Amino acid sequence: MYNGDDEGSPYSLYAGSQGGEADDDGGQGGDMLDYAYGLLDMLKANWVVVVALLVFLGGAYMAYDFLVLSVKDVEIGVSDTEGQPLGIVSIKIADSAGSVAASASGSGTVRLRAGQYTLAAGRQGYKTKNIPLYVRDNMAVQVKLEKDLDMKISLDNFPEKLVVGENRTLNLVVQNTGDKEIGAGDIEFVFSGALGEDYMSIEYAKTTVPAGGSETITLQISVREDINKKLIGDGKKGSIRARGLDNKDAEIDVNYALVKFDSGDVKINPSRASLREIDAGSSAYSTIEITNKNDFTMENVEISLGNVATDAEGNVPEEVREWIKADPSTISSIANGETRTFTVEVSIPQTAKKDKVKGIVLLKTAYWEKEFEVSFSVSEAEVSLEIGGISSTYSLSKDSETGLYEEKTGSLELKNSGDLAINNIELVTLCGTDWLSIPVKKFAEIPSGASEDVEFTVRAPITAEADTLKTCEVLVKYDDPVFPLAQGRIIKNINIQTR
Repeated sequence: MYNGDDEGSPYSLYAGSQGGEADDDGGQGGDMLDYAYGLLDMLKANWVVVVALLVFLGGAYMAYDFLVLSVKDVEIGVSDTEGQPLGIVSIKIADSAGSVAASASGSGTVRLRAGQYTLAAGRQGYKTKNIPLYVRDNMAVQVKLEKDLDMKISLDNFPEKLVVGENRTLNLVVQNTGDKEIGAGDIEFVFSGALGEDYMSIEYAKTTVPAGGSETITLQISVREDINKKLIGDGKKGSIRARGLDNKDAEIDVNYALVKFDSGDVKINPSRASLREIDAGSSAYSTIEITNKNDFTMENVEISLGNVATDAEGNVPEEVREWIKADPSTISSIANGETRTFTVEVSIPQTAKKDKVKGIVLLKTAYWEKEFEVSFSVSEAEVSLEIGGISSTYSLSKDSETGLYEEKTGSLELKNSGDLAINNIELVTLCGTDWLSIPVKKFAEIPSGASEDVEFTVRAPITAEADTLKTCEVLVKYDDPVFPLAQGRIIKNINIQTR
């Protein structure tokens, strides 16, 4: 133990080494005990210094932890919704009290003490985004900014099935739910999944959308013909999203089946329509069968006329096209194993010239096209009106008692031996009624193969001298059925001889 009479330092821990020898039976155990008592006495004597030292060390550690150990590196990256880095960006980080703890003008690293913060990032043309930030260790934060647009998109009736090689149009409605116009340059769509370029190409025209309004954009979809066979099947999922936006209102998810069409599984009977010879003014038709042996229903088979070729110069191809009609023009559906029919009818006008015609009827869907040949020849219509039943020469004798010439009567026949009806027939005698009288002189129509009888009287005036020869002309006028603006004429000469 410390002995106050010893001459050594009052902080000496080994009193026995300066004040005398240790007891024989105490040994080293006694020395250690003396050391412990000495240390305790020293601490008691200098407790103020010890406490001050402890306070200083604790404060130094706390300051080191506050200033060094609790400061963390926070790496901040700012991009658009497509992952493209944005240049100048306003970044502010506020602590829980709302005080700005750090700020930056773009992506980079800031140093923050551990704790709870709010990070606000904004850029002109983009919406400001606030996110909570809890800093515990060095960390990286990625912030995605949306364009400052308020847009909602919708797509009605996306098909349940698309066919390899199909071309289809769909209407996408863009609704502007904000209070400012959406420019054409702001409208761009991202097609992903089973709507991506591995499956198809999609084209569209951009447009402006007024505030609070909506516009319909036509999507031109072309499914790839060279698509990987492994991509064909059911349950295809894709999406359409407005580029620069990251919200459900600006995104559409679709599901469909992708199927393969085999043109060899469509049977057409007959393979071509040969209508042979058709008379001008008449018509002919052929019924065509289409059988679908594909595993799915063919929809909207359109039937239209393609190119037409003619031999005759008088028949204009553009006009000949009007002669050929297909009915119906669209077959709505042909199910697997089903047979549907359509009719090709050819109607030849009366004015048609003799000709040989070949035309193409197109059978077309959104993914398939087939040419079907139609051929026929045209027999030019014959116009023929004949006058019969009246002789070319009449001899009239004079009655010696009365001095009058005899009269002869008969029935004149107007016969239409041509292919077409003849209209507006009129008879005119060019020698006067005192030689030839025909009471009925007009007919509205004489159909093809029909005839009309007209009574007539041949006479001579009393003043006519004997052996007079009078020639009368019977003129028949009518509307030409082939050339409506022209007029047909027939003249019949009748010689009247007095005796």
